[in-house]
Amino acid sequence: KGGGVIEIRCPDLEIACEKFLEGSNRYNGVVSVHDMIYGSQDVIWQMHHQGFDKKRISRELEDEGFKILECYNSEPMNDWQLIIRAEK
Repeated sequence: KGGGVIEIRCPDLEIACEKFLEGSNRYNGVVSVHDMIYGSQDVIWQMHHQGFDKKRISRELEDEGFKILECYNSEPMNDWQLIIRAEK
């Protein structure tokens, strides 16, 4: 809807890959690198079917007519979480 704002929160694939290449299996003892990339896989809605970094998610939203308002990583403890706000 025109004038609407969407906020998307998803793992930052670039940070998850960096953690993987560092040999890190767990991040802050909470979320495993595997879960960052694929979701926990415990139930059907906890699976990731795509991977995004800031550049890709911004481009995809802009291609759909959105204007990017903010695109950043969450607080330091969850810096693997990508947050993007866009307006239609």
